Amino acid sequence: DCIQFGDKRLAARMAELCYGLINGLKYLHEHLIAHRDIKPDNLAVDRDFCLKIIDFDVAIQVMDEESESSDLCGTKGWMAPEIEEKLAYKPIKTDRWSCGHFIMHLITETGVGNEALKAFAKRLKATDPQQRPPLNQWQARALPRSRLQLTDIGQPPATKRRRVLFYPRVSKPHLDSLNSSHITVS
Repeated sequence: DCIQFGDKRLAARMAELCYGLINGLKYLHEHLIAHRDIKPDNLAVDRDFCLKIIDFDVAIQVMDEESESSDLCGTKGWMAPEIEEKLAYKPIKTDRWSCGHFIMHLITETGVGNEALKAFAKRLKATDPQQRPPLNQWQARALPRSRLQLTDIGQPPATKRRRVLFYPRVSKPHLDSLNSSHITVS
């Protein structure tokens, strides 16, 4: 199912969904892939609340994190300011902005506050793209080690492994019928 904000189960698993998005985008960025259209309609969850990033129609592979693009892509309201202003932009850094924007939107919609997650999302939404931190800084810096708890970052216990799945070019009605032709990150 695509993410629907009226679902009470969503609020209970909000941190887990945010962690899934951060971890999924981190994986894409490590492979120099920019999604370029992160928004609720392109995020889905399965019955176990495993987040799936879908619809890679405008995704591109870049040479490095500093690679620039100037084509207009994304969805109004979910695009980084530099894309909205039709400026040259760095696709990986605009994905970070969209990730932060989604997390802030999810916190607002669910009313569930996680201060460390909120602070990280605000950093991701920095106006200056150079100030947007890499997604791998979430676990390393979002919480002091003395306060690091599984419930704070939404990670399941080690006995229950989570997967982040990526389905390129999959329409929403077909999500339930997907087979194992996907990339899995454990």
